[in-house]
Amino acid sequence: MKKMLTTLATLATLSTTALNADFVRVEMGGGMWNQTSKGYFQYEKKGVATFPGLGSSGTATATDTSQEVEKPNGYFWAYIKHPIPIIPNLRVEYSKIESEGILTVTGELYGMKADSAPVPTNLELTQTEVIPYYNLLDNTFWLTLDLGIDVKFIHYEASGGDGSTVDYDESGDIPLPLVYVRARVQPPLTNFGIEAVLKYISDGGDNTVSDMLIKADYTLDFIPIIQPGLEVGYRVMSMDSDITDGDTRTIIDYDFAGVYGGLMLRF
Repeated sequence: MKKMLTTLATLATLSTTALNADFVRVEMGGGMWNQTSKGYFQYEKKGVATFPGLGSSGTATATDTSQEVEKPNGYFWAYIKHPIPIIPNLRVEYSKIESEGILTVTGELYGMKADSAPVPTNLELTQTEVIPYYNLLDNTFWLTLDLGIDVKFIHYEASGGDGSTVDYDESGDIPLPLVYVRARVQPPLTNFGIEAVLKYISDGGDNTVSDMLIKADYTLDFIPIIQPGLEVGYRVMSMDSDITDGDTRTIIDYDFAGVYGGLMLRF
């Protein structure tokens, strides 16, 4: 009887430990990112008959330059962590960034000539990111460390016009694989955490993309199962890209930076 009671107590202890262990975690959050853009988007076209004013060896360039206006846009993220070592954990993110600009040209393009008045424009980039990652440290000595690959899908739309002769409209998709590193510090017996995230890729030449943020968050633990929280941080995204495709050349040189804040849910 004594052995049976001891066995039952041991099993109960192990079951309680297993239930309380951080084997599975689900978190999500969203809010607003108040970003300011800086830079330009440039589209260059070599001489083709369908572009008036260009000879066979001529080149026209349209440059969409940011006016550095603050634009608030939404963001969302979610991740799930599981106990299977071989299979990576998964994080997904969505964000939108936007820039108001002024379009100028050299040569003749989009119905504009070099001496035409500048035209107001708008550049929008929507980012959908799928991030498989491994949890190298999990609150070990207060530190959590994740390492993975960020598969970032960027859809861009650049447009402008004067309602008559000028019709500026360029769009496209840019898939990017970036290295993903996340580090988090959360002292024990506190609901306060600080974390930093770096996403980065470079070909060592004209194409480099980085996306960095640092944030602080606080979890409200008065609800036992679903715990809400608050987050606030600062995010900087830089894009330097120079792509030539046949008789066209696209150059993106942009920085987006600003404060963001939102709500979280932890399960």
